[in-house]
Amino acid sequence: QNGRGVSVDLERAEEYYRIALRGNDENSLSNLFFLYIEQNDGDKALEICKFGINNSMTRAYGYLFSMVMGQGAYEGNILIAAYLATKAYEASEDMAFCLGYCYLNEIYFPQVYPYAKYCFEKSGMDREDVEEYGELPEYWDELESIKPEYPPFEMSFEECEALPNLQKPFEVARDNFLEHENDNEKMREARRLIIQCMDLGYTKAMYYAFMMNMFEYEKWLEKGGLEYGDRTCLEMGAVLYSDMARYEIGNPWLNKAVKMWNKRKKLHGFIPMEGPVKGFYGIYQKKFNKMMGIDQPVQEGKGKYEGNALILKTSGKLECITVDFNTLEGLYAPLNSSGVSALSTQRLRELSDALGFTVVMYCDRHGAEKSLDENERAAELTGYDVIFGDTVVCSFSKDYAPFTAEQLDAICTYFEL
Repeated sequence: QNGRGVSVDLERAEEYYRIALRGNDENSLSNLFFLYIEQNDGDKALEICKFGINNSMTRAYGYLFSMVMGQGAYEGNILIAAYLATKAYEASEDMAFCLGYCYLNEIYFPQVYPYAKYCFEKSGMDREDVEEYGELPEYWDELESIKPEYPPFEMSFEECEALPNLQKPFEVARDNFLEHENDNEKMREARRLIIQCMDLGYTKAMYYAFMMNMFEYEKWLEKGGLEYGDRTCLEMGAVLYSDMARYEIGNPWLNKAVKMWNKRKKLHGFIPMEGPVKGFYGIYQKKFNKMMGIDQPVQEGKGKYEGNALILKTSGKLECITVDFNTLEGLYAPLNSSGVSALSTQRLRELSDALGFTVVMYCDRHGAEKSLDENERAAELTGYDVIFGDTVVCSFSKDYAPFTAEQLDAICTYFEL
């Protein structure tokens, strides 16, 4: 191929690569793929990718994904692209950028920036690398990366090949609904197409199930929002359940509303709410805070301490901090950790009963491995033999409600802050 010690002979190069490929040699797959791309031979490139997929060769998924997105293979079928992206990610985190591209550019999956960032990071890509894959929001660097959740696509590639590009039947269904609402035959066809799309995890169709008032549309809003992170499904579901709920602890509709508003904030918190959604959220927030007894803003000077949580440091010192318990923003930095775990012990439950709310200690999972200092005060509190590193004390039982000024005063007095 490269004329090293011999004259360039691409036909013989191809012959030897194909011999090696029969032994499932990944490098030969790569070399053949790029050889055919350079020769503008899409048919042979496609053949090599399909051979690799049928023989469980990791890179083949990513190469074929690039052909669907870049060379128009399968007429740019977004379902096939999504299938290939998930299989590439599952086969090797090095290929996670394919899935990141989908989440960044809303290819089949909803646009979820934290999911996209997670995938690109798994592929070892920095911001400059990612900018070549699509337009990044100005707040990209501030986003917390979150592991994505997506439809399982429990089918073979051959089965996926046989399915239509769902964008087309979805558009037909949408147009029938918007333009022929009084035509029973067209509406039946629209519902059939929407169900087909929903069964394959297409979240845009899940939103339209709600718009068309289809049977069990609530279930589809939950799946599209809570499972797959679609912002529109989350907002519509949150509005729906907020309106249905009775604002009392334990109400099932309220519980669902809380989950959907919180998920919306966790995945799309940097995107401002607009129009009626913003109005409904304001009503929900006001009613919810009143129910929780935190409807009155904390007045300056009312409480001795500012913040909504406490850091219990290894030195024994306590500090008030402010944490967004929907996104955990403000929590990781003071702990110098990318993840936290919750400790639930009998000692904590006894303390919770005494103070009237649940106390949760967050700690580093691998403190000993990181040579963090022991936290004697936290160990005493939890009943553990040893706790490593700084911990956070927060109110947790009331759907992530922060400490009120009175609660902060009480717990600081208990801890002798």
